Amino acid sequence: MVRAAIAILLQQPSLALSLDRHHDLAGLRLPGVELLIELLDLVRQRPEISTGALLEHFAEREEQVALQRLAAQELPGDEHSWAIELHDVVAQLDKQLLRQRVEELQAKQRAQGLDDTDKYEMRELLKALAAL
Repeated sequence: MVRAAIAILLQQPSLALSLDRHHDLAGLRLPGVELLIELLDLVRQRPEISTGALLEHFAEREEQVALQRLAAQELPGDEHSWAIELHDVVAQLDKQLLRQRVEELQAKQRAQGLDDTDKYEMRELLKALAAL
C-alpha cells in the first residue's frame, strides 16, 4: 500500500499537492511510511519538482536504488486513475493509523487502565473509525 503511493508520487509528484492531511500519517508503524511522508513534504516544499529531482534528493541514501526501480516501473492507468489510487491509499493509511492508536489504548487499558483523557481519545477514535 505504501509502496503503491510512493510509486505514484515518483511517476507524478504533483499529485501530492491534491492531498489534504498526509501529516496525519506520522506515527504509523508501517515500512516506508517515513519515506512517503518525506516525499509528500518535499513536493509540498517544491511543487514544481520532477521525478528526476526527487530521485536526486535521495542520492547517496539507502532508499535510492528502490526509488529508482519504482520510478522506472510503468504504472497502469493515467494521471486521473493514479490520483484516485493515491487518495484511496492515504485514506486507508489514515484508517490504519486510527486502528493502531485504538490498539495502543486497548493495550494500555489492559495493563494499567485509562485516565479520562485516554477514555475521551478512545471514544473519539472509535467515532472516527465508525464514520469512515
